[in-house]
Amino acid sequence: MAWRSICPMNRFALIDSLIALVPVRTSWQNFRMEPLSEIVLQCIDQRRNKARFYILSVQPTLFGEHALVRQWGRCKIELHASRNDAFEALSSLAAQKHRRGYR
Repeated sequence: MAWRSICPMNRFALIDSLIALVPVRTSWQNFRMEPLSEIVLQCIDQRRNKARFYILSVQPTLFGEHALVRQWGRCKIELHASRNDAFEALSSLAAQKHRRGYR
């Protein structure tokens, strides 16, 4: 009776928790969304007390699009219809940042 008062909804909670401890490998656990490409840029000028970073990466979305992810302390995501469009945007932003002193 004491067990039922602890777990009124699931009488098999002990058995369920023991089964949950057995590792089961499924196909969705093998799926990882890794970045296709990543560029890390830094702008460091000690004379002006300036230390900045900028990260650009292209990542696939769950809906078949590709996202250009921009991080610089904040994060901005731009969706593109194709991988090539996302890489074109990445290269133009990287060129713009190189002109502004990022390496």
